Amino acid sequence: MYKISYDPSSGSYHFRTENGLTFLCGFRNRTRDLSPVLGIYDIEVWEFYFNSYKTDEQNDSLKKFDKRVSTCISHLIFKFLAPELRVVLYTCDSSDGRHEVRHNLFKQWFNNLVERENYTRLPIEIDQKDETLDLVASARGGIITRKDFPHMDILQKELIDKLPDIFREKIGLLQHSTSPTIST
Repeated sequence: MYKISYDPSSGSYHFRTENGLTFLCGFRNRTRDLSPVLGIYDIEVWEFYFNSYKTDEQNDSLKKFDKRVSTCISHLIFKFLAPELRVVLYTCDSSDGRHEVRHNLFKQWFNNLVERENYTRLPIEIDQKDETLDLVASARGGIITRKDFPHMDILQKELIDKLPDIFREKIGLLQHSTSPTIST
């Protein structure tokens, strides 16, 4: 695992790989943007974000899967999920056409976890069309929580009902919305 640093002024974490790639990661509280029913049950919903950028000359090794990145990301997410009523949401938008790649990275990160039997990941796919502008936007993502989460029925009903709004914000506020497709 790489050394992870925390910046209290921004609330973000960062680490640098041996290949010169720096990752910036963090969590945004989305609970107040969602159904007040979640608050009644003290459920916290946080959106995980990450970005990577090169700090050295790019080389071919930057594109290879780095298991230590997986270890760092999963460590951050699972440490963050220590409180049993916390949920992590991640979204991968299609603004650069790489949403499938990022979504597959999350799947790889999750599948490579030593402790994954204690957590659950619910993948989500949303495609939105604006026929007047002939646009299609997509977002992939998911919800990660502990398997012993006590209010899964409330979470599913109250959070999934709001996901089109969260994803719409992420993919550009298209006029026509569709229901989310939940892949389990």
